[in-house]
Amino acid sequence: MTSPFDSNPGLRYERLYVVYEGERGAIVHLHRVLVYEGSEETTEEQDHEQALHLARRMGHGKQNLLTIPVDPRDFDITVRHRVDLDTRRLVPDQPAET
Repeated sequence: MTSPFDSNPGLRYERLYVVYEGERGAIVHLHRVLVYEGSEETTEEQDHEQALHLARRMGHGKQNLLTIPVDPRDFDITVRHRVDLDTRRLVPDQPAET
C-alpha cells in the first residue's frame, strides 16, 4: 500500500486495523485512521471500537468480529489476506486445494 505521507505533508501518522471473523479469520473490513497536524488524536482502543462499529453498520454484525492493528506499509491491497487464528497475524490467503 502506498503511504499517504508521500502526498500529505500535514499527516502525522496513519493506523490500519483489520476486522475479521473470529471463527475463520476472514477479513470483513479495513479501517484506516489518518491523523493530521492540529487534529484531535484518538487512542488505539477508540480506533478498534470504531472499526468494529463501522463493520457492524455495514452488515457484518452477525459474526464474532475481532480486530488487529496492521502496519499500513506492510499491507498489500493487491493480495488477498486472512488472519491466522493461532498467531493473530495477517497472512496471504491461499485458495483451498481441490
